Amino acid sequence: MNNRAVILTTHSLEECEALCSRMGIMAQGSLRCIGSAQHLRERFGSGYHLDVNLPLSKHQSLDDFVQSALPGSQMIECVNNSLKFSIPGNHKLSQIFALVEEHKSSLEIQEYALGETTLEQIFISFARKYH
Repeated sequence: MNNRAVILTTHSLEECEALCSRMGIMAQGSLRCIGSAQHLRERFGSGYHLDVNLPLSKHQSLDDFVQSALPGSQMIECVNNSLKFSIPGNHKLSQIFALVEEHKSSLEIQEYALGETTLEQIFISFARKYH
């Protein structure tokens, strides 16, 4: 592929990450960022994301717990039984995992997912910002 370029337009960030060495994100018709997948994660990612399903009656308890145990965290979405949090990268993934596991029963957490900010989440944050 020396001296060649291929432009792929897609909404599938997984596909883009698998096929491309560099990618750009467009919002409102303008290119907002460009770089490798790792560069975009480091520059525009926000640490970790925690998605939790639990009864509505426990939403406030979970929010209070996350705010006190993981300073700087923010609830970014609350839909029905699901809450999503953005957790700063200064916390260790193992620490977050251990805290959730330790309080899983008392908070009545039914299921949860914890991971690094994905390219899709970065894309969505640009789409929201420029919408």
